[in-house]
Amino acid sequence: MAKISRRALLALLANTYIVRNAWAAAANSFLSGKITPSGKNTRITLESAQRLKYTYFLLDKPNRLVIDMADIANNNALAALPKSIKTNDPYISSARIGQKNATTTRIVFDLKQTTAPKFIALPPSGSLKHRLQIDLGNEAIAAPPSSGKAPPPKASAPRAPANEAPASAIGDDPLMDLLNSRQQQAQSAQPPATPPQTVQPPATEPQPSGNPKTNRKPVIVLDAGHGGKDPGTTGTTGIHEKSVVLATALETKRQLQAKGYTVHMTRSGDNFIKLAERRAVAQRTKADLFISIHANASASPASQGVDVYVWGKANSEQARQIALAENAADKIDGLPDVGNKNVNAIISDMMQAQTSTDSAKFGKLLLAQFGKFTKLRKGSVETADFVVLRSINVPSVLIELGFLSNPDEEKQLSNNNQRRRFAIA
Repeated sequence: MAKISRRALLALLANTYIVRNAWAAAANSFLSGKITPSGKNTRITLESAQRLKYTYFLLDKPNRLVIDMADIANNNALAALPKSIKTNDPYISSARIGQKNATTTRIVFDLKQTTAPKFIALPPSGSLKHRLQIDLGNEAIAAPPSSGKAPPPKASAPRAPANEAPASAIGDDPLMDLLNSRQQQAQSAQPPATPPQTVQPPATEPQPSGNPKTNRKPVIVLDAGHGGKDPGTTGTTGIHEKSVVLATALETKRQLQAKGYTVHMTRSGDNFIKLAERRAVAQRTKADLFISIHANASASPASQGVDVYVWGKANSEQARQIALAENAADKIDGLPDVGNKNVNAIISDMMQAQTSTDSAKFGKLLLAQFGKFTKLRKGSVETADFVVLRSINVPSVLIELGFLSNPDEEKQLSNNNQRRRFAIA
């Protein structure tokens, strides 16, 4: 690998900082939004300080309308939009808002029925600023204030591209958004060959571009803990941790592949794999995410609940004890050598900091999903020095699915339906 000087690295970091802060200063501002049902129709109105740059597409099974707004940051006004949904709305049942990447905010509307949305961009009028009006339904709705111009031609609503059905079918999947955001952050750290070009919105209604295409599907490595001569913990009825977590990992693999992810397993059978070899799978496959799956145990049969861990100094005595039980000392891997000790240290710190941040984000996402159907032991992401999580450049989490020492949770984890719930989450 070519050597990189400390000065060049710092210049690269400064360039990234300047580019990102320049965007922040020029970002559009979301001012207000409302969702108004009218008979058999629904109107969505989004008001912004500048003309809104957007794309949209439709998804089915279930029906959803996804709108991506460029240069718009999520704020209180935007966050309040879902609260304006009426229970008797003929089209919209719910909505959620999230930051798709550093410069794009995504709104996902869950629809009660199919529709072909009609988009109209309205200029400022009186005290009102730029507005994007979206009509759902087939009946006529009261026309907006006339601008003296003919209405723009209707655009057919885009569907997710047929040749990308698995990936685009999860357009509002928070995991996919998180992994895509990480890839984009990595790309933005490279200095641009030419200055970025700003695309101005067209005078008439924008033609939707649908989902941006990507040639690389996110790669996830699933690590079923223990295996072979290492059974892990054993439940009160004799069931082994290694069997429970392998069954869960295999079901998770099926669910993720159905959604368009590329999935690798550290083990697919009852065999023993060293901790360093498990991490090596993530490095070898250039994984975007590493998930190690385990089941817990305690001297107290009353202990229960799911835990999610990321690598770091143990933040509790129990976390420290669990980590000691799962691993032994090992050397941190995953650091690319650029031939300079000082630069190596800088890159190591940068990569570990970003990896830790992304690991924690995914851990919080997991807990939010698990909490919908099972008990959480603590409810927050914990840190501990798990050897299998010691990867500088791959976000990694370790999940303790529950306590096999608890008779009720052992019964649940022995059940295919409960394991499927974990996999779907």
